[in-house]
Amino acid sequence: MGVRASGAAFKLHPLVRGLAMRARGVSLARAVWGERGPRLVLIPFVCLLAGLVPVLAGTAPTARGQSVQAAGVGGAWTTQSSDTTQNLWGIAFTDAMHGWVVGLGGTVLHTSNGTNWAPQSSETTQNLWSVAFPDATHGWAVGYGGAMVHTSTGTTWSPQDSDTPQNLFAVAFSDATHGWAVGGSGTIVHTSTGTTWSLQSSGTTNTLKAVALRDATHGWAVGGGGTILHTIDGGTTWTLESSETTRDLDGVAFADASHGWAVGGSGTILHTINGGTTWKLQSSDTTQNLFAVAFTDASHGWAVGRSGAGVTVLLTSDGGTTWSPQNPGTDNVLDDLAFPNAAKGWAVGWDGTIMHFEATATSITIRTSATAASTGKTVTLSGAVTPTGMIGNVIVVCVMKPGKTSWTYSSNRGVYALAGGAAWQYKYYFKPGMTKGVYKFKAVMPAWPGYLTSTSPATVSIRLS
Repeated sequence: MGVRASGAAFKLHPLVRGLAMRARGVSLARAVWGERGPRLVLIPFVCLLAGLVPVLAGTAPTARGQSVQAAGVGGAWTTQSSDTTQNLWGIAFTDAMHGWVVGLGGTVLHTSNGTNWAPQSSETTQNLWSVAFPDATHGWAVGYGGAMVHTSTGTTWSPQDSDTPQNLFAVAFSDATHGWAVGGSGTIVHTSTGTTWSLQSSGTTNTLKAVALRDATHGWAVGGGGTILHTIDGGTTWTLESSETTRDLDGVAFADASHGWAVGGSGTILHTINGGTTWKLQSSDTTQNLFAVAFTDASHGWAVGRSGAGVTVLLTSDGGTTWSPQNPGTDNVLDDLAFPNAAKGWAVGWDGTIMHFEATATSITIRTSATAASTGKTVTLSGAVTPTGMIGNVIVVCVMKPGKTSWTYSSNRGVYALAGGAAWQYKYYFKPGMTKGVYKFKAVMPAWPGYLTSTSPATVSIRLS
């Protein structure tokens, strides 16, 4: 279990782990995750750990959790249990809690808390290679021999007629009725109702491996031989765009109407800044095949694939000008990924692999509702977290009491909430009999499991009189 403190990576000593797990008689694992998934709770013992880590730490992270840091993007990859050894090929999330994974033999898995995965019956035994959810209840998965299944509840799946016997490798929806699936021999099928599918002419016989949509009329499909197709009329016509490569392209993603990326064979990464009018190669510094790409904005993105020894993960924080290799903590090939926001992401791959990325906060602000208080009164401490989308993470409020020189946890637990993962709030109660003087407060966030970053050196003070 790794810990990150003051910008350095540490390995938490087993003794400290044991103390933390037993602090105040509370199970730390349950305090963070709860019995039904992530909860918004405060873990007071962490403030003490921040002082102990430099003394009781080593240097090597464990295989279970790997920290990454590149150009302001920091966090940890951890393994999540899928309870299957089937290869997993597609993943979709509607928010930071609700996601679906599909794979070999009709496998469908679902999470409602971003952590625990449970199987759902897909009503097919065909391999499923891609899944799309435009909202929390409507989803589609596609695969071998034109297989297609649909859910309108997020739980119960039933077959749909895809209007093709061709393998379908990717599916995407702009809303609950407008969707496209692409596959072998240039196949493109389209629905404008969410129920009935029909073929569209792609103008190519090359296999199409991925599709991305901006809305119900604008979309892109990529595939064999460097094929990039673009539609601006809902697929009535698809136009071939120049890609500057003959490598197979396996993944495509757009951050907005202008900025898009396509990835593929031998480390190929293509980028457009004008909605696909022109595409330019970017250097990936790898010759390994890349299977999928995802961007949370025009700067921050990830690509996954395979290498001779296993998995390739690349990260960019500058729109792909530079790509940095990352270690997700697995040797299994990763086939697809999903980032519902900049703070949380998932990748899936062979042998039932599900990896989860949790960002560390780059900043935490803190403010107080009052600078003076009297005993028997409550003061509200609050602030904001960057990046946003970190709902489910843990904010820890630390206090330095009058006459003391070290930080300790706040024993007045109070409550707080993360609104959209950006804002936090904590109520501190000044009990009768407490020492008069100046109380200092700061906030920290552990990027669980185990990575601690003291990201708020700024403090606020409250005088108790």
